Formats: sequence, structure tokens, C-alpha cells
Amino acid sequence: MGTAWFKRVLIVAVIGGMAAPALAQNCLDDAQRRYDNRRLSEAILLLEDCKSQGWPSLDTRQKTTALRLLAISYFATREPESARESVRLLLREDRDYEANTDEDPLFFQAWVDDLKPKAWHQKWWVRIGGGAVLGGVLVFALTGGKKTQPLPGPGDFFPPSGN
Repeated sequence: MGTAWFKRVLIVAVIGGMAAPALAQNCLDDAQRRYDNRRLSEAILLLEDCKSQGWPSLDTRQKTTALRLLAISYFATREPESARESVRLLLREDRDYEANTDEDPLFFQAWVDDLKPKAWHQKWWVRIGGGAVLGGVLVFALTGGKKTQPLPGPGDFFPPSGN
């Protein structure tokens, strides 16, 4: 009796494990159909439900597809903060994600570019700091490293008071 029970539990676990990715993909397909039919609120509810239940069974491409759809749906329903958060989650899932310039709305493309983590050499403070260092090196090179005459101080313009 113990062995038969164990086999049944094992079969149910294996079947359940194989069914989860299929259910998640069905959820994604259903949300896409609802989005295509302009039933945006339903698509959002379905995607949020899928995210809370079957999300781990999706692969990276499916998750990014779902998050893209969620962001666009949120934006279309005038919920820009939720849309932006979906883009953040998408980029956390796939740091190298590139928006499709032919299919994705302009706001989505802009947010992906804006929120995508930048390489260290692309950050503004690195460029400004590099420009300052380069400027200092150029001044040093152009002056030949020679000492220059000191700039005049306040005493050079005003005679000392003769008390």
C-alpha cells in the first residue's frame, strides 16, 4: 500500500510540474487575445494573476513578453506608474532587452532606453569627470609643465594700510 501511494503522488507531481508551463503559456496567449480585442483591464488582471501564480514556470522570453504586454496595457489604461514598474521588472528579468522599433510604442521604447542600466562608461558623471581630467592634462601639456607666474592677489591692487 505504501509503494502504490508513493507512485500516485509522484505521478501527480510530475504531471503537475509539466502542466504548469503549459498553463502559464495559455495564460499569456489568453492575455494577448484580450489585449488584441481591446479588453485591456481583463488582460491586466489576467497577467497580474499569472504573475502571482504561474510566473516561475515561464522562461525569460515569455516573461519579457508578458511584462511588455502588461506595460503597454497599463499605459493604455492611463496607469503610467504601473506601466513604468512593469518596464523596470522586464529589464530586471533581461538586462539586454531591446525594444522592437517596428512594433513597440514610442513611450515603451523610450522607457526601455531610459530605465536600462547603463554601462559604467555611459554614465553622465563618468563623462564629466573624464572631461575634467582630460582638460587638466591638456593644460599641463600645453604649458609644458612649467611653473607659471602667480596670479595677482588682493595686496597687489590695494596698497597696505600704513598705520
